[in-house]
Amino acid sequence: MIRLIYSSAAIAPVEPEQIATSLMPYQQYNEQHGIRSLLLMLNNDFLQILEGSADEVDMLYQHIAHDHHHHQLTLLSRETIAEPMLADHPLQYFAPGPPGEGETLSYHMFNAATGQALQGKPQQVVSSFLEGKWHHHLPNGMNPQVLRRG
Repeated sequence: MIRLIYSSAAIAPVEPEQIATSLMPYQQYNEQHGIRSLLLMLNNDFLQILEGSADEVDMLYQHIAHDHHHHQLTLLSRETIAEPMLADHPLQYFAPGPPGEGETLSYHMFNAATGQALQGKPQQVVSSFLEGKWHHHLPNGMNPQVLRRG
């Protein structure tokens, strides 16, 4: 079993509701192939965590790499795992609204909205994504940050 995490950017601006209404075929595919998945969308950028058998997850990732809806696909992590961390969701979707006055997006907000209690690298990557890393559509001329390898 593996966990694969990637980020990508939408080709054209898309509303979070558009994504939510188009997920059914992807949820069905994941369920049929034993894949658990978490998809986050923020500023027309995506972060997805996939868990399942190596063959199934790798095949899905190759399909995603050729999908015409997004580009700038960046593989952030691919690791062997003993147990899945994601709950039994074939595809859970999270697209936070704009934070209120004085609020910032945080892992705590994500956890409260999704019920996902991530740990280790997935928690770190989700937190970093919510803080602006791996974004290709950032306001005010900000540049995306890359995952440090080491």
